[in-house]
Amino acid sequence: MKINSLKDNAFVMAAIECAFFVSTENDEPFSHFGFSFEQISEGSLFKISLDCHRFSLACGNFWREHGWTDEQAGHDFWLSRNGHGTGFFDRSEICGDDRVRNALQMAAESVGECNLYVGDDNMIYCE
Repeated sequence: MKINSLKDNAFVMAAIECAFFVSTENDEPFSHFGFSFEQISEGSLFKISLDCHRFSLACGNFWREHGWTDEQAGHDFWLSRNGHGTGFFDRSEICGDDRVRNALQMAAESVGECNLYVGDDNMIYCE
């Protein structure tokens, strides 16, 4: 799987962009080191896209029905699944219903964590 095959999927691309923003190397975001999406290993890219798909299957269009764009939902999915202290539950400006935000939060958490790291080969992996 290559990143070009996912470029039209706003949810997945937003999740990956958020992952780059919150993932660090020597306490600096990946983006400060010039890492690119093309450096994500094929297996890790597959895992990330599969996890996004699993979340989408579980939720259907639920986030869209309650005000999130695919980009916002992809971003919040990544934050929520990894326990960054913000995410779906913290978006009252998008959706005022606590039950909706908490349901999306729990669905994201149920997918499990995925943290990026840089391997010895300078490729990016997800564990």
